[in-house]
Amino acid sequence: MDLRFRVETGVLRMRATAAILLTMLLGAGLAAGCGRTFEREVATGVRAMHRGRYVEARARFEKAISQRPGAEDNALVYEYLGHACWRLSDIEAAAAAFQESRRLDPGNWRASYNLGAIYASAGDAVRAAALFEEAAMAAPDIVVPLEYLAHLHLAAGRWKEARRTMAEALTREPRSPRLLTRMAMAELHVEGPEAAIARLMAALEIEPNYPPALFNLFAIHAYRLERRSEAVAHGRRFLAAAIHHPQAAVVKAYLAQARPVSTPTPPPSAPPQRSGEDWFARAKQLSDRGDASSIVKVCLAAAESARAAGNMVECERALKTATELAFDVAAGHAALGQYRLEQGRVEPALQSLKQAVVLGDDSEKTLLAMADAAERAGELDAALVALRRAARHPRAGAESQWRLAEFLDRTLHSPADAVREYRLFLSRFPGDPRVLRARERIEALTPATVSGPGAPTPSNESAEPSRAQAPSDTPSVAPAAIPSRRLEWRAPAVRHPEAAAQAYNRAAEYARSGDRERAIFFFTRAIENDDTLAEAFLGLGALYLENDDAELAKDAYRLALERRPDDPVSLYNLALAHYALKETEAAMAAAERALRRQPEFAAAHYLMGTLLADDPARQAEARAHFERFLTLAPNDPNAEAVRRWLSRWR
Repeated sequence: MDLRFRVETGVLRMRATAAILLTMLLGAGLAAGCGRTFEREVATGVRAMHRGRYVEARARFEKAISQRPGAEDNALVYEYLGHACWRLSDIEAAAAAFQESRRLDPGNWRASYNLGAIYASAGDAVRAAALFEEAAMAAPDIVVPLEYLAHLHLAAGRWKEARRTMAEALTREPRSPRLLTRMAMAELHVEGPEAAIARLMAALEIEPNYPPALFNLFAIHAYRLERRSEAVAHGRRFLAAAIHHPQAAVVKAYLAQARPVSTPTPPPSAPPQRSGEDWFARAKQLSDRGDASSIVKVCLAAAESARAAGNMVECERALKTATELAFDVAAGHAALGQYRLEQGRVEPALQSLKQAVVLGDDSEKTLLAMADAAERAGELDAALVALRRAARHPRAGAESQWRLAEFLDRTLHSPADAVREYRLFLSRFPGDPRVLRARERIEALTPATVSGPGAPTPSNESAEPSRAQAPSDTPSVAPAAIPSRRLEWRAPAVRHPEAAAQAYNRAAEYARSGDRERAIFFFTRAIENDDTLAEAFLGLGALYLENDDAELAKDAYRLALERRPDDPVSLYNLALAHYALKETEAAMAAAERALRRQPEFAAAHYLMGTLLADDPARQAEARAHFERFLTLAPNDPNAEAVRRWLSRWR
């Protein structure tokens, strides 16, 4: 993307190491009545945390929990443990500790926020957003979860949601220049530049030299509205306030090119020199001396300078000059290939990057760029070779290993190879937040051997209809059973009905708005707080059925029935799931049970008629069900089709 269109939000960078809140420890305190040993272990662990002795702190917290497994203060201790594990780069253990703290105390907003920060760092924005919303609901006066949530919305281009989130945050902290600046970025895309300018000016009224607001005012005036005088004025104020800011080079380049607005520019006394002549002349001199490595350094420096000034033509000219005058130096070809890839010119980029690798550039950056270009060009073998070389490099980082695992998983659909690379990622980079996603993919790609919570018991309603059986005197070997997919959740140690109701209501709200992923998350959250809530299982079933995942829908309805036996709605929905899976006999059995409980259930009569209509031997039963359906629901959208079907039998 052209630098001219980058508008800084002015919000604290949400780096993984900074995202975890440290507003815990000594000030929180423990409940009266804790055992002295338990309290002493926790206090010692807290002191160790303050002194940076995280291994000791972790051991103390784990010992305290093991001494009193049912202590009411364990929610707070698990939170402490999560911070210690995070500091030790044990991300899985940190996430598990925050999850347990959140489960034991649904009102602990810090645990939800910290877990959300981990998932955001891992790239799981959907789960992170749901956790930030949960934290914001649990802490109506705290602004941080809403700010991070708005950050996710802005990064995904969901401008209206970002504006709504920031509006709520501003009700909690109305005089925050940081929040006003972030709100301005949402307003820029929803209402336009003038609305954004108004928000930024409000931020400057509170803090006159707030650098992000000054930069955004400069950028909007310079590149959105092309108001040069205003851009120059705000740019100069920005440089005066933050000369070492990362965007200072962009402002300096703009100011250097800006002409005075009020006075005309006098005609030049001589033809202007091309901006690249100085570096080009220097490169030619070095070429005459045969100094190839210095040529590349000069050209790459010129390209970077041109890029900072937004002069992409001059940038490419410098990179091409490097490859022409120093054709046997890998660095020039690598830089040109990466530039072309940024511009979307995949084939030329791949050629340049291949040349760089041939010339000896085996850096992770170049190999990953080559893999990207090769995949986009359809050369999957070349992409795989590049990713494997990058991941096996002695100095390879987490990105190479992750990209290789995901490529084998998502692109080549090679589960065994992908699992192997995901496991390598877990062992080599336990401090990377993506270990959570790696663990999930390993579990998803590995055939299940043990069913999760709510394992089913055999029942006629959920069994598939039997097929023709082999003669009794013919030896046969039954194929290995394919395990059915089951819902997974963490069973609550202690039920929290109020927290479950709150999560259920939020899930229903998301379901009505069509946001299935968040609705599924909050229905599951409701179950984890109270697994007797049949309505939450029904909600999950409906969402999975709408998403064409009838297997999970069937399990959800089965679990709802375990909690509310013979409920006609659950039975009808279970019948629909069986019907979607072409399990006709099981569907009819469930629908018939629903009708025994509620004989005037119009939708169940319609389903029975549909199931029986294709069986010539049962046409009379189908007609009876359809006629009953019309009596009960004459204005149903399906009524006209049923009447046409019945007319053929009169």
